[in-house]
Amino acid sequence: MPVQYSVFIAELADPRIDEIVRNLDDLIGEDEDDVGVYPLPRMPRVIGSGRGYFPGGVILLQHGRDLLVPDEAA
Repeated sequence: MPVQYSVFIAELADPRIDEIVRNLDDLIGEDEDDVGVYPLPRMPRVIGSGRGYFPGGVILLQHGRDLLVPDEAA
């Protein structure tokens, strides 16, 4: 089964989140798509082990910092 991950990060007030989810309901194919909205901490701690979750060349930036690179390596 092919899987494609598209991740979008946004800082939104709670009313905007509800509006976006309502609009997504009209756009997604219920039999094909899966959309999740997750609150993230301001300074997430990212821990990985084993095979990398993201392919090489992927970066996850917040305020100019790559969240996929451990602090001591940055």
